[in-house]
Amino acid sequence: MEHGETPGMRVGGIQVGGLVLGAPDPARPARPGRSPEVRAALVRAVLAWSLTLILGVVGLIAVLADSLVAVPALLLTAAAVVVSSWASLDVAVARQVSMERAVRLARERRLGSPDAH
Repeated sequence: MEHGETPGMRVGGIQVGGLVLGAPDPARPARPGRSPEVRAALVRAVLAWSLTLILGVVGLIAVLADSLVAVPALLLTAAAVVVSSWASLDVAVARQVSMERAVRLARERRLGSPDAH
């Protein structure tokens, strides 16, 4: 056993019983990863929805506490919902653009450069 290796460690994952956790499943083909643009849009959307959820909880607590902060918190929550929806739409558009780019590149590889014809 090498330094830092625990019993049951194997290349590609940890063996538990008869399963190797973290190893790729040979029955499922590997899917290509997300493009950097899609990944960035997903991160923005998750952060926007997280902030929206936090603002909603703050607004709810402020309303239940009959605080003066309730109205601004609820207005900010409404604005955050709009921003989060826009971020989700950005994810959908980025995925579509990325898929179309991949299809176009595959077609160009298969048929040759469109400028050559």
